[in-house]
Amino acid sequence: MLALRTIRRRLLAIVAVLALAPATASAAQPEFYTRYDDVTIDDPFLTPACGFPVVAHFEGAVKGRNFYDKEGNLVRSFETYSHRYLPTFTNPATGTSFTSSAPAVFRYEYHEDGTFTFTVTGLQDNITVPGEGSMFRDAGKIVIEGGDITFEAGRHDEFRLFVLGETQQVQELCEALAA
Repeated sequence: MLALRTIRRRLLAIVAVLALAPATASAAQPEFYTRYDDVTIDDPFLTPACGFPVVAHFEGAVKGRNFYDKEGNLVRSFETYSHRYLPTFTNPATGTSFTSSAPAVFRYEYHEDGTFTFTVTGLQDNITVPGEGSMFRDAGKIVIEGGDITFEAGRHDEFRLFVLGETQQVQELCEALAA
């Protein structure tokens, strides 16, 4: 999912993991971790795009690995989201909600200048309406460097919303949530 909210959510999770990471990690031994997300937030991207409150709930298992250089600096991270990782978007006024599976791999490459490259491969969201098909999808591969999308293969409604501020891709979802 995945919107900037998802990147922020996952970046916050990485920051939390990094805060707990041992400073003496070796380049040859990656640090492995598993966490279970059960987080509900007021969606900071869908709410303004839809014009009404949208609540996002993220639940499921995430397995990660952090890789360090010889000096103990974090250089790369991977997070694998289970096929049972479920983002749910809800309009609290109507109770209408949609849930998707989100099996994907997030890769973070940290650069010496403090920037990073963020790559997502897999399915982040695929919200469908029976008889109508997919109305909100984030699937394929996308690479984001310095806040810009530098590679994109597939359909990325959520990333285009939070990286580029494009709202046209989410209008079907907004209309369905409003019903």
